[in-house]
Amino acid sequence: MQKTLTQEQVPSTEQRVVIDDKPVLSIDAESDVYVVKFNSDGNYIMSGHTDRTVKLWNATKGTPIKTYAGVHNREIFDLAIFSDNNRFASCGGDQVFYIWDVLSGRYLRKITAHQSRINTLALNPLETVIATGSFDSSVKLWDLQSQQYKPIQVLDDFKDSVTKVIFTECQIVCACVDGYLRTYDIRMGKLLKDNLSTAMNSLDLSLDRKYALASCLNSQTLLYDLEIGEILKTYTGAHKSSEFHGSVLFSHDQSQVIQASEDGRIAVYGVEGGLQRELRGHKRAVVGIDRHPKKGGTIVSGSADGTIRVWEIPNKQK
Repeated sequence: MQKTLTQEQVPSTEQRVVIDDKPVLSIDAESDVYVVKFNSDGNYIMSGHTDRTVKLWNATKGTPIKTYAGVHNREIFDLAIFSDNNRFASCGGDQVFYIWDVLSGRYLRKITAHQSRINTLALNPLETVIATGSFDSSVKLWDLQSQQYKPIQVLDDFKDSVTKVIFTECQIVCACVDGYLRTYDIRMGKLLKDNLSTAMNSLDLSLDRKYALASCLNSQTLLYDLEIGEILKTYTGAHKSSEFHGSVLFSHDQSQVIQASEDGRIAVYGVEGGLQRELRGHKRAVVGIDRHPKKGGTIVSGSADGTIRVWEIPNKQK
């Protein structure tokens, strides 16, 4: 006789969520971390802190290499590392950005760029121009080959704080608290505005530049099709994002969405939907995350609890 399964015995079709509380590397950074970045070869990590310092770490051992201090008057919100790893830029709450020499620890250039804090930095692919996005509702472009202390262009269409800027070969893509995702076409001199109808605190683009991930201040992350102007997916329920600067990334193989959370976790969603993994290694808000440039499943996270963690995330195909 065929046996009938009771409701309790029917196998669940829900996807199993993996809880990972074992980072491969843990660093006590001694001050709240607002941004973490791998350098271009992934051998070092840079972090920006509320104590107004930038710190350089060995990415394998977690040992401190150098501290850059004494110039910023407020917390550090973002870093941009040049591909030769000899220079980096820093910005923060003091309205100023600096270009630093990594080896000497001295700054090469100081520019008072905005009327309020600078949230984000982005280098163009040739690393000849840097963009700064600010709480003062503007993005400014700066010629790094010139000694001028005035921007070469000001983008002032924003109605609120600019939280993320991404500089591609022919576009500047910006997230803003006013709810609009703006794409400036550099070659055509045009602006495209997409109304996502909710404040954004972070942004990432797919490798083919066709899709955007927008981390929003209503604890949702949106997958947006930039070509047709449509929200394809909404990721929610496993992360909190309502106050901090925030951070979201596509995984290296583009199959996962990696979202920092204010409850100390990192949520890993499948691009097609569903939570796959939770990373639990911080006690306060995770503010910054970054992909390793060469190791596909490796990311680094920085938290307001003053710690840095390196994680290995198994890639899953779409």
